[in-house]
Amino acid sequence: MKSKRAWALAAVGVLALAIVLLVALEDDDGGDGGKNDAKAAKGSQGGKPIVDLRDGFTGPSPSGPPPTIVIANGKPVGGVKEILYDKWDKVRFKVKSDVAGVVHVDGYDETRKVKAGGTARFYTAGSREGSFDVELTNPKMKIARLRVVP
Repeated sequence: MKSKRAWALAAVGVLALAIVLLVALEDDDGGDGGKNDAKAAKGSQGGKPIVDLRDGFTGPSPSGPPPTIVIANGKPVGGVKEILYDKWDKVRFKVKSDVAGVVHVDGYDETRKVKAGGTARFYTAGSREGSFDVELTNPKMKIARLRVVP
């Protein structure tokens, strides 16, 4: 009888440990101890203004939902905006377009097809520092600028 109880307690302990590890791995702040939360509250990063494409919100892109670039009548709504990430952040954004084409991120050589009325999603590690154009083909036009800073 004791061995069944011991096995049951061990199973419960392993399950509890698995849940704790899963919750820890799901934490999306990148293990920065809330550093990005403080940046969001300030609305700037290193004294530089940050433009996030989420409904005019000014704050760092890495936290919250990915920014969305909207293409209407074949042009970026609100003009060409900047998406700013720290190096090694999870670079992610979406492009919703009313025209079909290919979205290309210079420097990262990332491309995604987008259908008219569709959405293209980008998700990559910010491994390269610099400023990179985000373009839509057909016709070729700049729709955003991705900046990855140290």
